[in-house]
Amino acid sequence: MPQFSIAEALDVVGRSTQGPCVSIVLPLEHSTKRETENTISLKNAVREVEEILQSQGFRAAEVRELLGSLYHDLERPAPWQGGARGFAVYISPDLYQTYSLPARPMRVCRVGDRFALTPLLQLHRADGRFAVLALNLKEVRLYEASRFSFVPVRLNGVPRSLDDYLKPLEYERSLKAHTSGTGTGKAPGTAAHGHYTGEEQNKKYQLEFFEQIDNAVRSRLAESGLRLVLAGVEYLVGLYRKQSAYAQIHEHYVQGSPERMDPQQLHDRAWEVVSSQVTAELEHALERFNRELGRNQGSVDLHDIVIAALRGQVDVLFADPSRPIWGSLNRETETVEIAHYLAENELEAQKNGKVDLLDLAVGETWKHRGEVFFIDSEQFPNYAPVSAVLRAGAVVGSQ
Repeated sequence: MPQFSIAEALDVVGRSTQGPCVSIVLPLEHSTKRETENTISLKNAVREVEEILQSQGFRAAEVRELLGSLYHDLERPAPWQGGARGFAVYISPDLYQTYSLPARPMRVCRVGDRFALTPLLQLHRADGRFAVLALNLKEVRLYEASRFSFVPVRLNGVPRSLDDYLKPLEYERSLKAHTSGTGTGKAPGTAAHGHYTGEEQNKKYQLEFFEQIDNAVRSRLAESGLRLVLAGVEYLVGLYRKQSAYAQIHEHYVQGSPERMDPQQLHDRAWEVVSSQVTAELEHALERFNRELGRNQGSVDLHDIVIAALRGQVDVLFADPSRPIWGSLNRETETVEIAHYLAENELEAQKNGKVDLLDLAVGETWKHRGEVFFIDSEQFPNYAPVSAVLRAGAVVGSQ
């Protein structure tokens, strides 16, 4: 399956603002024997969308025009890529976008004035983007990675190996020896070069080589600020850390020579290093929420949280996506009303013009660069279905 970028998908889907916006996200059974069931599941979701649109006053011709590209895809046996664990379709008058997802998502079938971003943001939160630098004197490789992708990145303008770095030095030294007539015939790194011993000279060249690599890595990762996981034997990892000016090097590393690992093994072992950080981030965020709740900068009130999210005043949001909260929002008066529909009645809720307020808070928090954590109500009953750390100046208890 081609590499899937959740960040790019969020950027594409998040830019569309012209409604109606149709969001269909389906988990797929990862078996060729179940493809028929997957296709039936998609067709059922399309029928739900048709019902919702018609109940909202759209004529049959308008529905057919909006869903035309999807109808065309339904003629194919399986519009997703082989091996996909999920399938997402986002449709609006100015967008038709499908994604074959690398992980199993929650099922979503929504129609509204904005796309449902929670399923993609769930993958994004679990994605844990990072970079891996495989250190080997024969070849240095950089990868940009996530939980579901591992993409090699070419470092332009720098030598790929220590030998490549030494070739110009060898040529220069050979040229000097030829013109002076005093050459020893020894390659760089021997005791005859300068005042260094052979071992010291080798270390000097290795540090210089890594310094060039580090300059290229910092240039590549400067904008993203990705956490960098080093992979290599202890000596080379320590040598690289010694000279590196990159601030986001992970404290742990993948031990062993990368040349003995295929990309999948390297990816798996690097993810083991990073995944513990994802858990730690949630724990730190929950600790912060507990502190801020006592300072009136935290809230468990859905009304306050939705309005704060619309104003861009939610800094950290905790939400259980398995527990949608149906209701209505008046943006002009900033009032929220909750309609008590059960999760299994979401089709009825949408046909009656209700929206998922929890997904709305998630989307608005992300839009205003807040941080979103998805939690399980059973594991974190004190924080579910929604709670938040508010930014300075936010007013709570206004309704």
